[in-house]
Amino acid sequence: YTRDISSSGAYFYTQSEVKEGENISITIHFTADWAEGGSPPRLVGEGTVARVEQTHRAFPPIDINGTAIRFWRDLTVSI
Repeated sequence: YTRDISSSGAYFYTQSEVKEGENISITIHFTADWAEGGSPPRLVGEGTVARVEQTHRAFPPIDINGTAIRFWRDLTVSI
C-alpha cells in the first residue's frame, strides 16, 4: 500500500524485491467507492528507487519492503 505521496516522490510497501537505483513504474489506484461515481482514476508515474527498508510484518507474518521512489516528472491521471 502507499504510505506517503507528493509531487516529487512516494513511499509504499511491497513484497516485490526492488533495489536502490532501479527504475520503476507505479500505478496508484483510488478506492472503488470513488466519490464522483463511475470508474475511479489512477495516478501513473515513473521514477528511480531512492531507498529500500526491509521489514517484517507480524500479522500476517510476511517480509515487506518499504520503498521510496523519486519521480522523474509529474504524475499523470488516467481514467
